[in-house]
Amino acid sequence: MQRFDASYLKVVKLFFCLPFLMLLMTSALSHSQTSGHTLDAFVDSISRLYGTNDLLVNGYPYAQPDPAIKGHPYLYENEWLDATLYVAGNAFDDQQVKYNIVDEVLVLKAGVAEGKHLLIETNRSLVDSFRMEEQVFVNSSFVLKDEDTPRYYQLLHGGEVYFVRAFSKNFLGTYGMLSPNGKYSSTEEEMYILEEGEIIRVNSRRSFLRYFPEEKRKRVRSYLREHSINYSRASFKELVNLSDFCFN
Repeated sequence: MQRFDASYLKVVKLFFCLPFLMLLMTSALSHSQTSGHTLDAFVDSISRLYGTNDLLVNGYPYAQPDPAIKGHPYLYENEWLDATLYVAGNAFDDQQVKYNIVDEVLVLKAGVAEGKHLLIETNRSLVDSFRMEEQVFVNSSFVLKDEDTPRYYQLLHGGEVYFVRAFSKNFLGTYGMLSPNGKYSSTEEEMYILEEGEIIRVNSRRSFLRYFPEEKRKRVRSYLREHSINYSRASFKELVNLSDFCFN
């Protein structure tokens, strides 16, 4: 996958200590959901201040979820994670992100002044993929050319056959003593094999084994047994090792 191997391009450093910066940010963010003109002004202002960095200019102001809602909408924990973003074939290292799996949004924490940050909802049509530690998440439009509503898949194996995992949460309008303002669901996972534009759901051990011809199926079954892998609860590392055995 050549986009993952793109040469490193340093992100243009942001200007510091601009006296009117916070006023601009506050105004743009407070009205971003009510006026298209405000979004245009936000993008124009960022462009003037920071140049033509597409990672910023082609994003949107991100409104954080209501803190009164129990839980959070993000994958893993509600904390900023170090990441590399691959945008239009260019690599941007040392970024901080959160992956909102309720709205399918990758949120970028962009430093704009000493101790100050701007939250950007990155443009899903431009972000090819992103890497958090050893985990790569690839834009579904990269592997499914006719995908109308792109999302991100955690890549377990890539090549002629892709083995991927998708994560999601939902907002639950369940109101009670412990969640008077509603809550977010626990993380749900789905696994797929993508081959020649076809999507095959393989959430269970049985459906995964069924994908392979009979002779290969026996070897995969033996591998699962020998390595004591509970397929539906397998870790990222176990799934990567399994896919290396099955698809290489």
